[in-house]
Amino acid sequence: MTPEELDRLHAQAVARGIFPAEQLAAAREAALQSVGGSEQELARRVGIGIALAEFEEEIARARGPRLPGSA
Repeated sequence: MTPEELDRLHAQAVARGIFPAEQLAAAREAALQSVGGSEQELARRVGIGIALAEFEEEIARARGPRLPGSA
């Protein structure tokens, strides 16, 4: 993921009402600080996180529905 793609992703999250703009801006700033201020590194890590989440969703779909109370 590039910094530009991350900007578009954030804009979509705000437009869809997933996050308030101020909350998302604060979270992004904190995340940026945690990676030493590198927009490229932040975008790379977000891209990895998205890929992992998609992979976990695929695994869950492949396993099928779970019964309530089952582990």
